[in-house]
Amino acid sequence: MIKLDLERFTQAWNKVVQQHPQLQGIIEDDAFLILPNVPYYQPHYHDLTAYDDTQRDAVLTKARDSIRTEGVPSNQWPLFDISIYRLANDEYLIHFVFDLVMADGSSLTTLFSQLEAWYLDINRVFPQAELTIRDYLLALEEHKTSKQYINSQTYWLDRIDSLPDAPQLPLSRCHKSRYGFANTQSDYSSKRLVNIARKSVFRNLNAFYCGVDCVLSGSGAVERKRSF
Repeated sequence: MIKLDLERFTQAWNKVVQQHPQLQGIIEDDAFLILPNVPYYQPHYHDLTAYDDTQRDAVLTKARDSIRTEGVPSNQWPLFDISIYRLANDEYLIHFVFDLVMADGSSLTTLFSQLEAWYLDINRVFPQAELTIRDYLLALEEHKTSKQYINSQTYWLDRIDSLPDAPQLPLSRCHKSRYGFANTQSDYSSKRLVNIARKSVFRNLNAFYCGVDCVLSGSGAVERKRSF
């Protein structure tokens, strides 16, 4: 992708939001609530073209630290955040942040695939899913009243007191922080990056948040993926 069309990207993402009810929800009173209406989402835009390398790295490092430590609040919409950084005339970096309570790795792959499709063709039509997150949650609550669920719950609750403690495995070195930060970088052509995005599987993520950087440039693309 030689140049990112911000308006077209924003339109495409809002099509994704309207396609999937889970992107229209919040956590309220320990329940996932789908809002009847959500506003048109505008990604955060930052023009860093006038910054030198040191200033630009400082801004991006601060942004990544914020993602790693804060994520997104779960009691207000949206449960995602998108920031677009213009690094050069034809080079952009996009930060996607998601609360994984609304989508797992496989679901995110679907979201990104549809985002790409709508970016290329805003009139593209996708069929609505036969089952929604509401259907899933209702089925889950109904399952909790089943004999199988109650028997399984009783079995494990009765075993709690007899379960052994976690094994004390030796460590090769002392970890001073509970948070991990992995950074990998590879240079890919735009065509290969699109193929990777379609098949991507998120690894080494904690249970709540993931962050993905994608740099788009005129000569191809540099993909950077970070896990927190």
